[in-house]
Amino acid sequence: MTGKKFDVVLRGYERAQVDELVARAEKHGLTREEWAEIRLTITLRGYDPRQVDDYLSELVGGAG
Repeated sequence: MTGKKFDVVLRGYERAQVDELVARAEKHGLTREEWAEIRLTITLRGYDPRQVDDYLSELVGGAG
């Protein structure tokens, strides 16, 4: 689990996948190229995609 909290919605990104990605991005950074290639799985009761996308975009924007 990461320090960042996301809302759980009916159809959203798979939570464990997001937690792993965010933890890695917070620790090691995430390049624009890596972010462009990521495909997160949509599942029932997942994290709000807009919140996740916005947060990861902030991490990428802060990296360069």
